Amino acid sequence: MKLVCKQGVLTEQQVDAWIYGVYEGAVPQVSGYPIDTALRRVMELGDFTGKLYETKLLYPPVAAAKKLIVVGMGKQNEIDMEKVRGIAGSAIKVALQNNVVTAAMSLFGEGQLCAKIAAQAIAEGVILTAYIYNGFKSEKTELKLDEVSVITRPGNAAEVEIGLSKGTAMAAGTNLARTLTAAPAN
Repeated sequence: MKLVCKQGVLTEQQVDAWIYGVYEGAVPQVSGYPIDTALRRVMELGDFTGKLYETKLLYPPVAAAKKLIVVGMGKQNEIDMEKVRGIAGSAIKVALQNNVVTAAMSLFGEGQLCAKIAAQAIAEGVILTAYIYNGFKSEKTELKLDEVSVITRPGNAAEVEIGLSKGTAMAAGTNLARTLTAAPAN
């Protein structure tokens, strides 16, 4: 699986699933018809509130993506790196359970955290959640998720790429430790 940074708007991405974060109690302010319409309806019905790590899979009627994964980001004034890591992990878990091959997500915490820190946390959350240990299995489980794009506004791309690179390295180290721990001592 690879993580890439793209500049632009989430709703313009041609992927299997969009991943969009919503703060608790916030009214969706999305510049994009498919997300706005689907999300408002679910929130009006009380099926999604934006509580931390809450997820909902939606199917937008007319969109460039077949699926919309909405993830709760909790209270806006309480967002930090650890929560962004968990938010990304929660969303990726839903993507993995629903056979998503390509996904695009907004840069969670943008505005509250610097872009580099937010991107690092996203990379760690995505990679740690997608970890599969196949050491002693005769039938290997393969990861279906091939690419995750992190969408940012113009001007942030360099910082986001640095954060994604650092987060990827940190998560790879953690996953190596997991693999070594799961293997026999001899």
